[in-house]
Formats: sequence, structure tokens, C-alpha cells
Amino acid sequence: MGLSMEDICQKCFAYPKSHSLEYRGRNCDPPYHDIWYSCPGDAIEYDDHEGIMNHYRNALQTIQHPWIWIFDAKGYSWEHALCVRTGIGIAKLLAAHPYLTEIRVRNYNHFLKSMLYITKPFLGERLRNQIILE
Repeated sequence: MGLSMEDICQKCFAYPKSHSLEYRGRNCDPPYHDIWYSCPGDAIEYDDHEGIMNHYRNALQTIQHPWIWIFDAKGYSWEHALCVRTGIGIAKLLAAHPYLTEIRVRNYNHFLKSMLYITKPFLGERLRNQIILE
């Protein structure tokens, strides 16, 4: 892909666990999709709204073909769910991204359920239909 973490987020380049959104590669079977992964429970700076939003904006600008977002809710807690402004901001970015084909949610829990309820109005029907709970 030729893109480094330095290109996406200076903070994550210096401290790799600051935020959580990373390129994981491309699936092996057609139709081909890039795979992006995030696990907010592993992020050190989960409450860094501006940093997270810049990280997502920069990463999403690089994606110019179909992709899948794997959202891992492992460790997702009330601390993460309270970052409502960040959740809404990410929802708006994703809703506007034309190449996102699906969102796979792993380790779904009641804290994430609350965040999805809050962000639902910002997702739009297309994005809501792309969410797959695993």
C-alpha cells in the first residue's frame, strides 16, 4: 500500500497504541477489499477527540477502493462509550465514505450497543445496513 503510520498520524507514529485504526492488508478472495481494523479498548488515548478525528480523516482519504472495517469491541467500556462526540464524528466520516462496503463488529457488548444507539441518526440507512455483528 506504500502508506506508513507516519503518513496517517504523527502521534501513532511516535506512540503506536495512541489511537486505533490500522491497515491490515487485503483479503485473498475476489471481490478484493482492503481490511482496516480498530480496537478502541487497546488505545491509550481513547479520549483524544481531535487526534482520533485527524487520524481517521487522514486514513480515510487514502482509501480509494472497496474496504471493510473490522471494529473490535474487546475492552470497549463506559469510558469509550462516554466519548460520544468522537463516536458521532467517526459515524459521519464513515457515512460519507463511498468505498466502505461493510463494518464487522467483533466482541459486541452493551457499551457498544449504547454507542450505536446514540450514533444511529448519524449513520444513515446505507451504513446501518453494512453493520454485521459477529
